[in-house]
Amino acid sequence: MRTLFISTPNQYYSVVPLNLLFIHFTLYYLPGKLLSSPEDGRPGATPSLEHLVRHPIRSLAIINLGALLVQLWFTNFLRSWRNSLAGPAPETPSEKHRPLPKKRMLASQLKTLLLSLIHAPPSEFRKQLAKELNPKLRSLISRSTLLLKEAPLINTIILLAITALLCLACFLGLLSFFPASLLLGWNQAREKPNWIWIFSTFQPKNEIEVAILFPAIGACVGTWLGTIPIPLDWDQHWQAWAITCLVCASGGHAVGSVVPIIHSALYASRHPLEM
Repeated sequence: MRTLFISTPNQYYSVVPLNLLFIHFTLYYLPGKLLSSPEDGRPGATPSLEHLVRHPIRSLAIINLGALLVQLWFTNFLRSWRNSLAGPAPETPSEKHRPLPKKRMLASQLKTLLLSLIHAPPSEFRKQLAKELNPKLRSLISRSTLLLKEAPLINTIILLAITALLCLACFLGLLSFFPASLLLGWNQAREKPNWIWIFSTFQPKNEIEVAILFPAIGACVGTWLGTIPIPLDWDQHWQAWAITCLVCASGGHAVGSVVPIIHSALYASRHPLEM
């Protein structure tokens, strides 16, 4: 892996531990502090996973919100680091007035649907919704609603499982690809090669891309390893769905966040003349 070395700011070595500390606080302390009650018999000031066992959905929602704020702060630091190296890019008239691509049919349909629902009176809401939706999608929604009405117990179990899965996916996305999405962007014409270069070929071009690659790899690998204890016959309360994946995702992200620091130190020691 060939990486163009750039000078790593001293703030990076202090921002990374703070980022990991805030994520640790969000995962272990914050939900227990907010969701603790006198009936639980626990003050909620000690690090534990009891809040995930007692209130999994609410705990996951709080964890995702806290992780979002932490990652926004960390991504803002990475953006400041990148801007200090590149400087302000001149705005060209061709890019400013470039027409939008035509392959946005789904977004256009959703926009039309929302506008039609907003301007429609409340009495015509259901008719307007049925009119705008695709027939296949409308059939799928009606059949799913009918199935959920016929099985209330299965409905609750499926809803909890899907909600936990979505919350876990959000947490994994926040730890892995959320900083890259803000730094690289989603323009298919300009930024797609950068995504392929970093996350498919694993060839980051500078230390900033290294700083977003390895935490993403660590979070994904940690989540995958977190599924191993779930089916084991240990009969532990923390083996419930999403708890082990959540903890291992944060652990893998922590390991991946330390790798860029080690990589920067090793590269600087081997190439002292390039600094």
